[in-house]
Amino acid sequence: MATAVNTQNIVALTSVMFNAAPGAANLAEFSNYSDLETLATNLAATDAFNSQFPEGSSIEEDIGIALGFLGLEEGTEAYTEAFNFFEARLSNGTNPGLVMLEAGAYLLGDNVDPKFQEAAQLLQNKVAVGTYYSTEAELSGDVDQLKGAYDLVTAEESSVQAAKDAIDAADTSGLTEALASLQAANADVAAAVEAMNTGLGEEGAPEDYSADAEGVEEARADVQEAFNAIEQARDNLVEETVGDLADGTDLELGVSKHLGTAAELTEENLNTALAGVQAEIDADETLLEADGSATDPATTLYSVTDLSGETAYVTAANTGTQQTVDIELSDTLTDAVINFALNNDDVSVTLDNAGTAVASSTLPEGYSAAIDNGTLTITGPEDTAYTLSDVASDTATVDASAIVTYYAAEDAEPAGYVADVASLTDGVLDSEDDLLELVTLADLQQEMLDAEQALADARNTNSDAELLDAVRTEINDYLGAGGDDVDANADADADLLGLRTAITAELDKDEVSLSNTVDVESNDLLVALAGSANLAGNDLTDGEAVSTPATEAPSNFAGQGEWVQGDVVDEQAGTYEWIYQPTAEEQSLIDALADVETREQLITAESTTETNFETATNDDGEDLGGQLLAIEDRLETLGEAEQAVVDAQAELDDANTLIDGLESALSDLDTAEQWFTDNDYALPETVDGAESGTDTGDIFVFAESEGEAFTISSFGEEGRDTLYFGEGYTVTELGADEEITDRVGSVDTLEIFTKQNGDDLQLFVEADAAAGFDRGDIATEQMTKITLENFSAEDIASFDGQSLIAGVATQETVEVA
Repeated sequence: MATAVNTQNIVALTSVMFNAAPGAANLAEFSNYSDLETLATNLAATDAFNSQFPEGSSIEEDIGIALGFLGLEEGTEAYTEAFNFFEARLSNGTNPGLVMLEAGAYLLGDNVDPKFQEAAQLLQNKVAVGTYYSTEAELSGDVDQLKGAYDLVTAEESSVQAAKDAIDAADTSGLTEALASLQAANADVAAAVEAMNTGLGEEGAPEDYSADAEGVEEARADVQEAFNAIEQARDNLVEETVGDLADGTDLELGVSKHLGTAAELTEENLNTALAGVQAEIDADETLLEADGSATDPATTLYSVTDLSGETAYVTAANTGTQQTVDIELSDTLTDAVINFALNNDDVSVTLDNAGTAVASSTLPEGYSAAIDNGTLTITGPEDTAYTLSDVASDTATVDASAIVTYYAAEDAEPAGYVADVASLTDGVLDSEDDLLELVTLADLQQEMLDAEQALADARNTNSDAELLDAVRTEINDYLGAGGDDVDANADADADLLGLRTAITAELDKDEVSLSNTVDVESNDLLVALAGSANLAGNDLTDGEAVSTPATEAPSNFAGQGEWVQGDVVDEQAGTYEWIYQPTAEEQSLIDALADVETREQLITAESTTETNFETATNDDGEDLGGQLLAIEDRLETLGEAEQAVVDAQAELDDANTLIDGLESALSDLDTAEQWFTDNDYALPETVDGAESGTDTGDIFVFAESEGEAFTISSFGEEGRDTLYFGEGYTVTELGADEEITDRVGSVDTLEIFTKQNGDDLQLFVEADAAAGFDRGDIATEQMTKITLENFSAEDIASFDGQSLIAGVATQETVEVA
C-alpha cells in the first residue's frame, strides 16, 4: 500500500534521509508526488543524498551514518538491531530510500519497541520543527541550511520550542540583513544612475537613461557612437588628399606645388609643404609697403647721388632720364638776359627783343633753352645729372626761388623706401623724416610673430577675463567708496552701471571677448569725472583734466576727487589752470580701463599684422603668407582633431566607468534580490509612489525622498506585511494636539514620527536628526511622508524603528493522496 504524500510524511522522509527539513520550496515540489515510495526512491538517486556517504566507504560505514540521522548510538541494543535491519534490507537489493522510509514509518508508528522510544521521540521533534521551518516560517535554503534547522533538536520536548525560536531569530536576522542589503543596493543604483546621467549630460541638463540593463546598453551604445563620430572626423581629415581641395585655394596652392595633388593631408605631408613655403618666404625679395600692399611707383623712392656726391631719395621720374626745368620769369622780358649757374658754372640766356624766343645762350653742349608764355625751360641731356641755381637777370626780374637739382641714373636702384605723396615735391623727398622703409614677406611674418608673442605674454600675465573682472571689481570699489552718489549716466561715455552689467554678462560666457564689452574709455571716464564743461576745449590736456582758466577750482563735477591749482594764466586777473586729481578708487578704475585698452591694442596689432602677412602678394603674384597660414590652420585643425580623439577617448573611458558603476550596482541589486527568490519571499517593493498590499506577505522597502509623500493601501490586511526602514531610527508618536511642524522630537535623534489622521496612519521619516525646534512648514521638506491607508497604530504587530510589521502570516499544509 502506497504511503500518502502529506506535509508530515514528507518532513519525516527528509528528516531520516538527510537529517534536514525539506524547506518551503522542496515541500511544494515534493507534494506533487503521488506516493512517498516514488519520492524516496528518487531522492536516493540524488547527489545531495549520496554525497552524505564518502566515496569508497563500506556498507557498514554507510549504515552507521544513516543510523546517526536517527539518533542511534553505536554499542546500544537499538543500534545493533537497527543495523541488522538495514544490512538485511540493503543486502536483498531494497532501495536505500525505501529502507529509510520504512525506518521512519516504524519510528512514527503506534507499536514502537521501548528500546527505540528515544529515537522515535527525536524523529517526532524533528518533524515538528521541520514542519514549522517549511510552512509557518516558509524558509528555504541549501542542504546545509536545511540541516541547520535541527541543530537544537533533541529527544527532549522542550527542544522543539527552542529550535522554533532559533528559526524565528535566524529568519528575522536573515530577512533584516537581506532588506538592509536590498535597501543599500537600491540606493547605490539610484546614486549610480544619477552619477551616470549627470556625467554623460551637459551641465544643468543630465541625460535620462533608465536604471536597468536597457539603460546601460543604450548609454554604452550612445557614448561609443559619439566617440566613433569624433574619430571618423579625424580620419576624414587625414585621408583627404590635395586633389580633394578646391582649386586655387591657399591650402591647395601651398601644398600641391611641393607634394603634388595626390598627397594626403597628413601631419607629415603638411609639415613638408609648410617648410617649403617658409623657404620661399625667406628667399623672397619682393619689397612691399608696411601694410603688405604693393608699392605705388609714384611714391616709391630710389636712392641716387647728386652732383655733390650726396645721397637723395627720388621717384622713378627723377632718376636721370631727360629732364626739363621751368623757370617762370616776371616783369618785362624784352632783351632780357637771364644769368644763372649750371652745374656751378655761370651761364646766361638772352631773349629776343620781343621776349618771346631765345636769341642766344652760353649753355654747354647738350643743353638747350626755350621760352613759352613767360616761362623759360632748360632741358638737359638724357642720363646726365645737372644743377640749376642762382637764377637772376640784369635786365629783368625773375623768380629767384627756382633752385633745382637733377640726379644721375647710375644708382637708380630701389632702396626699399616709400614716402607719403604729400611729402614729395617734383618727385623728390622733402625731408627724410617722411621716409618709410619697405618690407619683405619675412619682415611681415616676423612682425606677426612678434605681435602674437606680445599678446601671448600679456595674457600669460593676465587673461582677458581677469582684466574684465578687475574692471568690475574696481567699479564695485568705486561705487562702494561713494560712487553710488555719482550720476553714472551724466556722460554717455561713462556709463559705469551699464558697463558692469555688460562685463558680468560677458564673464558668464565660456569664452570672453573684450570687443564691444568695455565701451567706457579711461580718458572718457576722467573727462566725465571732471565734467567736460570744466575743461579747456572740453577735453584732456596732455592726459590730464585741466580746467579753463579760473580764479577758483570748478565746483560742479561728478567725481569724488579734488582740483589742484596749476600754472598761473593771468597773474593780474588771478586766474589759474586747475588740474583734477582722481581719488584712489577712481584712479584704480581708470588704470583698469587703460589696461583693457592696452590689451585691445595688442589684439588689434595681432589681427592687423596677420592680415598684412596673409594678404601680401609677391612679384610673382603669389600670396605666400596666405599659403603658409592656410597650411598652419590645417595643421592646427588636424591637431585639434587628434586632440579631440584623445579627449574623446578619455571621455569614453570616464563614461564607461560611470556606466560600469551602474552595471555593477545593478548586479549587486540582482544579488540582493536573489536572496528573496532563494528563500521564497516575494520581491520587496520600493516605496516610491502609491503602493498596495496583496493577499500574500508583502515587504516594502523605504527609500528616502525628502519632501515627497507616498501611500500604501491594504497594508497588513491579508498576510504578514513588512515596511522596512533600516537601522538607526527611533519611533516617536505625536500626540493628538501635536503636528509635525511643531517643536517635536529630539535634535540629535533620527526619528520616525507617527500620527493618526482619521482612518490613516501617517509616518514622517527624517532625513537628518533636525527636530527639537520650531521648523514650521520646512519640516515636511526635510522628511519623507508615508501614509498607511485605513490603518491604525493598533494594527501594528511590531515596530522597532527598523521594521514595521502588521497582519498574520498564512499557513498552508499540502496533502496529496
